[in-house]
Amino acid sequence: ADYTDNDHPLSARAALNQVRAAADMPAITTSGDAFTESVRRKRRVELAFEDHRFWDIRRWKTGEVVKNIYGVRITGTDTNFTYSKVLVRQNQWDDKMYLFPFPQEELYE
Repeated sequence: ADYTDNDHPLSARAALNQVRAAADMPAITTSGDAFTESVRRKRRVELAFEDHRFWDIRRWKTGEVVKNIYGVRITGTDTNFTYSKVLVRQNQWDDKMYLFPFPQEELYE
């Protein structure tokens, strides 16, 4: 069952499905971890060029996903294409990267 209370009469899934219905998209029927993963995937696609990913990674503590950055190599002729996954860059990630330092002016006050 979806969680609701007096302050929030709709569950997250119900609210998401209202938005999807307005866009003539099928309803999300998953729950639990599968629902969370579908929301995260959708945010990644829909907000790709709006600088949300940086903060989402920190909020959800999923920094390990940025260790290996992949691209796609497309080869072929005018009518026949082949797509292959290519490692573009390897990054370092340490859990301390979830945190930010205090600004110096706040330390002096």
